Amino acid sequence: MTQFDICKENWKKMLVGEPERLEKGDETVKARIAACGNAAMKTWADFKAHKKGDETVGFFRDTPAVESTHMTAEYNALKRMALGYATYGTECYHNEELLADLLWALEWGYNHYYGRAEMEDRGWRSVKQFNWWDWCVGTPMSLMDIMILVDEHLTLEQKKNYVALFDNRVPAPRDYGANKVHFGELIAKAGILCENSERILVGRDGIEDTYLYADGGVNDNQGFYTDGSYIFHTLHPMNFTYGAGHFSGIIDFAAILVGSEFELKKEHTDLLYTWLYKSFLPFYRNGEIFRSVLGRHPAGTRSSACGFIKDIVRLYGLSSEEKQKELSDMITMLTDEHPLSTGGYCVEIFGALTLNDYLLFKQAYKNNGAKVERKGFYAFNCMDRSVQHQDDYSFALSISSSRIYNYECINHNNMTGWYHGDGALALVSSPFKYGPEFWAGVDPYRIPGTTADDSEREVVSIAQKNEYLSSKDFVGSLTTGDTGVSVMQLESFHGEGGMISNRYYNPSGAYGGLQPARECTLTANKAYFFMNGYALCLGSAVNSTDGTNVYTIIENRHGDPIIENGRVTGHSELAVTFNGKAADIPNADTVYEGVKYVTMGRDAYCILDGSAVIAKKTEKTEKTLSFTQLLISHGVNPVDKGYAYAILPFADAEKAEKFLSDLPFEIVENSPAAQVIREKATGDLYCVFHEAGSCAGITTESPILCAVKGDTLYACDVTQKLGSVTLKVNGKEYGFDFTKTYGKAQSVKL
Repeated sequence: MTQFDICKENWKKMLVGEPERLEKGDETVKARIAACGNAAMKTWADFKAHKKGDETVGFFRDTPAVESTHMTAEYNALKRMALGYATYGTECYHNEELLADLLWALEWGYNHYYGRAEMEDRGWRSVKQFNWWDWCVGTPMSLMDIMILVDEHLTLEQKKNYVALFDNRVPAPRDYGANKVHFGELIAKAGILCENSERILVGRDGIEDTYLYADGGVNDNQGFYTDGSYIFHTLHPMNFTYGAGHFSGIIDFAAILVGSEFELKKEHTDLLYTWLYKSFLPFYRNGEIFRSVLGRHPAGTRSSACGFIKDIVRLYGLSSEEKQKELSDMITMLTDEHPLSTGGYCVEIFGALTLNDYLLFKQAYKNNGAKVERKGFYAFNCMDRSVQHQDDYSFALSISSSRIYNYECINHNNMTGWYHGDGALALVSSPFKYGPEFWAGVDPYRIPGTTADDSEREVVSIAQKNEYLSSKDFVGSLTTGDTGVSVMQLESFHGEGGMISNRYYNPSGAYGGLQPARECTLTANKAYFFMNGYALCLGSAVNSTDGTNVYTIIENRHGDPIIENGRVTGHSELAVTFNGKAADIPNADTVYEGVKYVTMGRDAYCILDGSAVIAKKTEKTEKTLSFTQLLISHGVNPVDKGYAYAILPFADAEKAEKFLSDLPFEIVENSPAAQVIREKATGDLYCVFHEAGSCAGITTESPILCAVKGDTLYACDVTQKLGSVTLKVNGKEYGFDFTKTYGKAQSVKL
């Protein structure tokens, strides 16, 4: 075998598996093969219905394609036909008539869609239009997969022709992070098809800077950070969008080149394990990825989780025996944790796997009860996110600052995501609590954990670099290991609108436009204390002069899914009690006085400052579930208002009563200057100092997060600007140097 043959065999195996292994496959393999064949045959029938020689307006169209997205969709459909042709055991496996149509389509596409005419600006569509992705990634990705599946039936001249437009548009990898990885992989694939070593090396070596951490401004701040953050599209947290693409792209690149003289360097593939544990594993629980790192795709919680398991499976296939043991435990744990999984069988997970992936999965899944340690509090201060994992629940917090945009909404996605970065707090304690059904029906003005007013917001896409940044930098988190504290000085979205045009701006508004104008004076100090068994939420300095109602949203949720035979068949009614008594909540904001605690489903919410609560239960519709909302009202034009409530996962009325009768903490201070709590059993302190001052024996000369846990003092400069900080604890001074730590916590012994 030549070096090119090795890469081709690896690539083809990733797509369709190996005949000898498929022939021995289980019933799931047989069903997947049949489904692949059915999809190919159905698509092929559609193709033949539209094929009219050179008069064809497209492979599957009745009218000419207008947008480049139409072209990408056509090549995606052709790929389904090619997969059926190349997958052993399908009814169209190596069908000569199907092959002839695929070869015809490749040639027709070169002459009418994706060829030299487009390079020379005389084709059907300009390749310079703003949606570059179809020309440089979307279409060539499917085109090259089709080509490898029929590789032996193409001449070298044909291969060079079919990738000529891509080679012209992408002579070398460009951009950053995931995008650059995709470019590099596609350049190498074009080189493999055309047996061009130079192009393979251009693709492989041209992405070497994507392995670098972005701390300190590397790669224009785009990519992985040493604290586990992944930032992309300028200033957006993107671990499970572009970060996942970066991760999976390197894995796939490695899988194609493995065993050849072109394979990736070990120092680069070793990074995959670091990224897995620091940047991805903390954001998975119960078959979902936390919304906090999904950018403009909130409904992708479940699909992203399955894609994550697919990536680990592929990494398993590349790993040493020692690493395979670790990854086997992780794959097993994440699969067993999935609500639809029964003994390693999960249709939803399997849907993300190719046949080759599935066979690797069967090899990796051990059902041995081994667990990968995940418990702890994780601070991702480079992207204003934090996560706490306990044995049976998790919290995920989304905040934003002068360093991180509050939400992304380009391409008409997430246009009502206004408050996703304003202190949104997710409690993951039940299956699929934040799946697509949640985002399809939740009131976007009432996202749990946030403080917001009820003034109307505009539903628009905002172009990159036009998004909102607050002026506040005292935003971030401190971890002590298993516990931690987070702070956000909220400055709600406001501005005169407009902002300068940039290269991403498209006047038609398809990609995104100018920032909308909005008058808003709402500010607040928001602190979140994540302890063992509960979270405590404190608010102070809630101020606004806009003449609008201001609320802090405690919870907004629907009933749990009903799972039968590995599928969600419906949702239960959410059981709600006030002070232990069943509540009949109307479909309108209703004020309830004297509420000490509320239970919703399996969790409890304790009101600690005597505030009245507002509750509302929305009606179920054909498209949305019924939601129960729980809020604290700060009234119109609040002045220095506050709040205090605790969240108890897996707590019924009895546990809530016990918690309130013997609180495990005391609130030492909840003021505009400081928010401080002390745990009664240990005396441990968790402190948010919004300004210089003293409290509970601790004195600071600057805003700081700190904690005294046992005999250790922890501190974190979340402003990422202070450099040196001195704290006094009971009169004794302790110095910290944060000059090169990028928002990381430090500790000293007392």
